[in-house]
Amino acid sequence: MENTGAATVNLNSLGVKNIKRQGGGSLVSGDLPAGGMVQLLYDGTEFQLQLGYTAPSITIPTATDPYIGIRANSAGTGYEVGPSEYSPNLVINPEIMIDQRLEGNALALAHDGVTTAISADRMKTMMAMSTFHATVQRGSALNAMRNSLVYTVVTGQASLAASNYVIPFLWRFLGYDVAHLKGEFVTAAFLFKSNVTGTFSAALISGDGQLSYVFDFSYPTAGDVVLVTKLIFIPIADVITDTTTGIGLQLLIASVAGTDRQTIYTDSWAELLVGSICSSITSTNWTTTAGNYVAVSGLHLRRGQYYIPLERGTRSDYLSSCQAYFCKTYDDGVAVGTGTNPETAVTWQSRGTYADQRDACWSFPKSMIFIPTPTVYSPSTGDAGYIYNVNLPANRAAVAGNYGKRGIEYVHMTDTTGLADYHVCTCHFTAEAEL
Repeated sequence: MENTGAATVNLNSLGVKNIKRQGGGSLVSGDLPAGGMVQLLYDGTEFQLQLGYTAPSITIPTATDPYIGIRANSAGTGYEVGPSEYSPNLVINPEIMIDQRLEGNALALAHDGVTTAISADRMKTMMAMSTFHATVQRGSALNAMRNSLVYTVVTGQASLAASNYVIPFLWRFLGYDVAHLKGEFVTAAFLFKSNVTGTFSAALISGDGQLSYVFDFSYPTAGDVVLVTKLIFIPIADVITDTTTGIGLQLLIASVAGTDRQTIYTDSWAELLVGSICSSITSTNWTTTAGNYVAVSGLHLRRGQYYIPLERGTRSDYLSSCQAYFCKTYDDGVAVGTGTNPETAVTWQSRGTYADQRDACWSFPKSMIFIPTPTVYSPSTGDAGYIYNVNLPANRAAVAGNYGKRGIEYVHMTDTTGLADYHVCTCHFTAEAEL
């Protein structure tokens, strides 16, 4: 029976003791879920609630709801909105609105080994398969959504070798962004759609890859858009930031894996064995057939024990957040390597020993989260590693030089053939600082 308020426990010789939230706060309705498991810590006076299990909540959105049904259920059987529990959403591109690299084009995946690729700004896809082909693309597979991220099988995988896995959707968060979550409950939520029914897995994994919280959710009707929510407690000591990458937490959705990379531990934090990965032993292999797809949008990860509707942001807000991780000079809506305007330009003038370098002083639209990896592109052909000499006219090999979080100081031309004083050279650039 689910609690509706205060609760007590009578354990052995201790007698009747109050159950409180961690820190001594009073319980609220639903803290002790019906059929759930909780961990209590006796502090000498009363028991404090430590860890809890809740089954993932699933609802089918309706057309009248403001954000595809993401709203508290007034009947009391669904979500309870708690404004006092509000904290910012850690997913900075939750509506899949920003896709600077691809700009709506498909990313083709044909992998024979461990590979990680960027599928949209701040989102990755990862796999290790013997033979597998797929595409991932920003699209509209979730009806009435502005955008979603759609992962589609091109060449099916009837069975997965023991060490194989596919992680179609992967988000990584910096350690200092998730430090405030330790010792707190978080709510993970997302909209989900597929043409495959069955059991799907999702997971939180610590930044150092040593601890995972895997949970399953049932998807009974192909083509339905459902909202999945999950309440998870973040341990204080065990969720550790990776000292090399700075990653503090990872969120994975719809992963599938072979037997060596499955786990029997669901709905609780468990130490990862060597080679383990974020899929349960009961998850459905949705990669079997060409044309199978999974799609997500409306992503949340935030502190608090209540589901809060997604605040719909503007594209400019999302873009500004994403530009701390990736930025480009190409036109909005144009994929990298295909744009022509706007383009940056420098005038070349001999500088003696440094005749192959020219001050550029290009500023990024936003200070990058790390020192990025910049790449220059020819605006004439879109070729990476080249700038375009307007006076020749011809591409010439070049690289960015002396760059930091805020911009690029100069361009170094590695091929100076035909270069003369006052030649005008133009280029595009990208700056990549993804986790």
